[in-house]
Amino acid sequence: RLIKVIYNNHYDLQTKKRLEGKIIGRCISLDLNPECIGYSVLQSESDDMMQIVSCGSYSFKKLTKKLAKDSTDEAQKHQNNKRKHELLNTIKQIFDIATHYKCSMFAIEDLNINHNEDLGTKANRKIKNIWNRELILQTITKRCLLTGIKLVQVKPEYTSFVGNLKYNYVDPVASAIEIGRRALTRYQKNKLYPVLDDTIIHTLEALTGADVEAVKGIQ
Repeated sequence: RLIKVIYNNHYDLQTKKRLEGKIIGRCISLDLNPECIGYSVLQSESDDMMQIVSCGSYSFKKLTKKLAKDSTDEAQKHQNNKRKHELLNTIKQIFDIATHYKCSMFAIEDLNINHNEDLGTKANRKIKNIWNRELILQTITKRCLLTGIKLVQVKPEYTSFVGNLKYNYVDPVASAIEIGRRALTRYQKNKLYPVLDDTIIHTLEALTGADVEAVKGIQ
């Protein structure tokens, strides 16, 4: 019992120390893609409400352009190194934003990439060859440890689809907002998906051609 009390006190002390200078309920979230990164800064206001404090996106499309050159070619090596440099610099900028807005949480999708799955020529190249996702995740994890921001990984199902239906922003930003919402509500029951209001219901019906009114209110 004494060991448990000591452990709990130590955990509370570490949590308090980690949250020093940060705002509880404030989250920065990322939507990571091979050609772009979307981010949002969200503030939880209640169980069902949140404020979008800031948001934006970064494009790497020019640095993922296919050069039709061998991997040992100097031009290809330069592009690969340039892309990695820009990615790392972008992550640094995003953590500067997180620090500026005193975020206590950093949210990303919990993605599992199956490298044996054939996604098609273009998708295979982007996701498996040029994404540098492991480098990004390692950098985010390291910076979270250094800054004391809690890293949270959320379920990735339909973040882009729901984000684009729910929020009036470009795709990577809308997805980032949905990822952040899931992080902020991760301990609340039945909060994986947001409430499907009339606008979303009508959009779903237009997209699917089916009557989906029955799912209204299901979360």
